[in-house]
Amino acid sequence: RAVPGASLTILLHDQQSDELVSRAVAGAWTTIDSPSRMASDRGISGWVFTHREGQIVDDVRADPRYIGDPRVRSELIVPLVSRGQAVGVLVLSHPAVAAFSKRDLTLMETVGAQIAAQIEVAELHERLKRAANTDALTGIHNYRYFYDRLEEEVARAERHQSPLAVAFFDIDELKKVNDTYGHLAGNEVLRVLGQTITERVRTEDVPARYGGDEFAIVMPDTPREEAEKVVIRLMEILDATDVKLPGGGAIKMPARSWGVSSYPMDGRTAEALVENADTRAYARKRVGR
Repeated sequence: RAVPGASLTILLHDQQSDELVSRAVAGAWTTIDSPSRMASDRGISGWVFTHREGQIVDDVRADPRYIGDPRVRSELIVPLVSRGQAVGVLVLSHPAVAAFSKRDLTLMETVGAQIAAQIEVAELHERLKRAANTDALTGIHNYRYFYDRLEEEVARAERHQSPLAVAFFDIDELKKVNDTYGHLAGNEVLRVLGQTITERVRTEDVPARYGGDEFAIVMPDTPREEAEKVVIRLMEILDATDVKLPGGGAIKMPARSWGVSSYPMDGRTAEALVENADTRAYARKRVGR
């Protein structure tokens, strides 16, 4: 409203790719043809992000740093700074030359500070949410998240009449590892197992540490036969996995017992599916896998 005809874009920094990524667009024209992501040191936006200093560019065609929509003639860019660290930039674009004033810059710096504070609160909330749903040792989902997601998937399978499988397995000789090599070695076994599972399952699968030496995987849209093939392959990979010990040396990944259940054949509730898969895992353990 302060600058009629302007478009506003919020670019946030992606730490993994070290890029500025467009997260929101608003204003008079939202079909602005600028890159949705760019290296954090490129363009006028990259300069503002790197130097943490607002800029008014009266004519972007005269600025060799500019990368973006040729219809844009002037821009106002301010950094989004949280706790002294740049987290992104706020960009105002306009099709007219010299559309922005010093007063606009001061106003947008105030707005940018407020947006940065809100981003910090949102990121903190997301970190706390992830921590509440994550097993601290293995880095995969915990019991609480596993059951929440399994109940959601059971409801979805019932609505759409789609297959759903649950894999359950435990480490047969973790106590022996703890007694022989110490609890730090046992923790490393759990950590490596969790990491291996995460690397081998699909994006839509939900691997979790169920508790102690027990692990489980929710496998949406997966018939039991297919799930068993996936688990067999995962067990083969784990059989060939070495676990490096904290004090030096390595041991083979201890043996595991596993079982798979499927909806609706083996149960129509989360509890029934887990119990059925656990029973199969126990039966496999009794007969020596």
